[in-house]
Amino acid sequence: MSKLRALSLIIFLFSLHTIHSQNFFLDSLVVTASRIPSTLAQSSKDVQVINAQQIKSSTATSVSDLLKNIAGVNLNNRGGFGVQTDIGIRGSTYSQVLILIDNVRFNDPLTGHYNGNFPIPLSEIAQIEIIRGASAISYGVDAVGGIIHIKTKTYLALGSSKNKTLSGEISAGSHENINADISMFSSSKKLTMSAAVRTNISAGETLDNPNYGYGFTEDSTYNNFFNINMMSLAGKYRFNDNFSIYARAGLDVRKFAAKYFYTQSVADESIEHIKNKYLISSLRANKGRWISELNLGFKQLYDEFTFNPAFPSNEHTTNLSTMNLNQIYIANNHVSISVGFNVSSSSIKSTDRGDHDKNTWAAYTLLKYMVNDDFTIDLGQRLEYDKIFNIEYLPQVSLSYRKDKWHYWTGVSKGIRAADFTERYVSHNIPLLTPGRNIGNPDLLPESSWSYELGIKNNFSDRFAWGATLFYRDSKNLIDFDNTNSNDIKNADNLQENQNYYYSKNIADARTHGIEFFANHLKVNAENIKFENRLAYTYIHTKASSTSKYLANHPKHNLSLISTLDYGYWSINLEQQYITRQTDKLESLGFYIKPSYWLADIKISHQISANGMRIFGKISNLGNQKYEEILGAVMPRRWFFIGISMD
Repeated sequence: MSKLRALSLIIFLFSLHTIHSQNFFLDSLVVTASRIPSTLAQSSKDVQVINAQQIKSSTATSVSDLLKNIAGVNLNNRGGFGVQTDIGIRGSTYSQVLILIDNVRFNDPLTGHYNGNFPIPLSEIAQIEIIRGASAISYGVDAVGGIIHIKTKTYLALGSSKNKTLSGEISAGSHENINADISMFSSSKKLTMSAAVRTNISAGETLDNPNYGYGFTEDSTYNNFFNINMMSLAGKYRFNDNFSIYARAGLDVRKFAAKYFYTQSVADESIEHIKNKYLISSLRANKGRWISELNLGFKQLYDEFTFNPAFPSNEHTTNLSTMNLNQIYIANNHVSISVGFNVSSSSIKSTDRGDHDKNTWAAYTLLKYMVNDDFTIDLGQRLEYDKIFNIEYLPQVSLSYRKDKWHYWTGVSKGIRAADFTERYVSHNIPLLTPGRNIGNPDLLPESSWSYELGIKNNFSDRFAWGATLFYRDSKNLIDFDNTNSNDIKNADNLQENQNYYYSKNIADARTHGIEFFANHLKVNAENIKFENRLAYTYIHTKASSTSKYLANHPKHNLSLISTLDYGYWSINLEQQYITRQTDKLESLGFYIKPSYWLADIKISHQISANGMRIFGKISNLGNQKYEEILGAVMPRRWFFIGISMD
């Protein structure tokens, strides 16, 4: 391991001796940190963009793989390779990050554990915007820590010229792994269309079964297999330069070993099967100073969870429908105003949670005032109605100032999150519930928080930039499951008398603070050797009023370095992380979360044709680390891959 670290340091230092450079900073890129689009340079929010080129050169096989190297993002993975990931931002829980795909909400009403099941093949993605900090004013509940916004190539396509492309990759790897991620893209002056498929399957590693000998299984080993398949179709039609319509339909089906994903029980032999169908669409019209957009979304998720073959499976079907109407008025070069209305409807039919539904609505206004070319003020307010918490008022103020190569920003905003169907109703439909099980609470209050940030960025030159952000969040009524005697639970009638259960409660207040830092460096010399380094560091500390499984379950220190070397037809990409986190162990089953660990992935590719076709080899977990991020959910050891990619 020490030799690998030394090698990566040598590669990094080598870049300091190359002699010519080129600009790779994209401050003119348009992002939607709020409902009023702006360039990165004009944004008063802390936004980072992963573009299609970075996706193509990365070692990633999933969106969650891409997010692990982003400052401020905290991940807890189960199973690796995008099987399931809890995503937080700035120390938030997995339920406090809002997922958007092409401007449409995608958080699942069943549980936040499924928010990281991104149903878009990597080959379809044009850019991923990571918006750090509370953003509830524009996008509503759940955007407490921030937003992950995926924008696809079809949604962003301008279609100014005819173009047909086939892109993606196919690879084979260890443990009978097959991965294919392919998209077809066609564009003309008026019509843009795409189709994409992804499959990622593996028999998994063979692991010792800690449950063997306890009487719940006859198998001394188990395999952490996964089978992930998705497909999508999309189209965008431009009637003219001022009016367009867009639609996307997709399907994501995944089945995987979920052993110890949610419990550390000796009876846990879990298998999970999830099917996610969705349809999203938008209408966009520009006329003079007016910009109107209507976004519609429908998502249906089916989940079959088998805890142990000896017990009946739990089955759940959730539906989520959303509509957002946004109207922007550009009054002049200084003032832009956005007014919007949002409604959503969610429902569940479940064998253990019962049948429930709820409707929400919200209205919001935003004002962007550019005092001059350097100073921008963003103001916003939102009224959010949910029958759980009635009406909440959410304000936001943020400021941005640029001077020469310096960019400063600050802001304060309020965020909320309402309990999901699992937190409210889990196990309510199971007769005479066994002690020690989870039980939901229909009377949960919403989580609320105030977030503050202060940031600075410096484009030192066209080849070097750095930035840092201080953040603080004060949270109230945070939700988790707490060991509670049944005599103290008044809203469930299926419990045994004077027995203990894990009951969902508003158990804690918490204060989270930290710092994010990044530095980007690019060099290109006369021999056309291009070298890029992207360094990211995050420190997060959470102090909660109660001990909790999830509320402070995030890395304390997360240092990431991505080094990419291009020379002629060859390319090398090395991605490294050093992580420290709160340790935990369960000695009886041999589970252990290390206090620190180092991870590295490497990809070496060679271009073999003029149209961009490449062959590549890849190794994940180069140092063969044995580690867990959720107690009991063993992460993959060293895996090898070989494949071919095309542009």
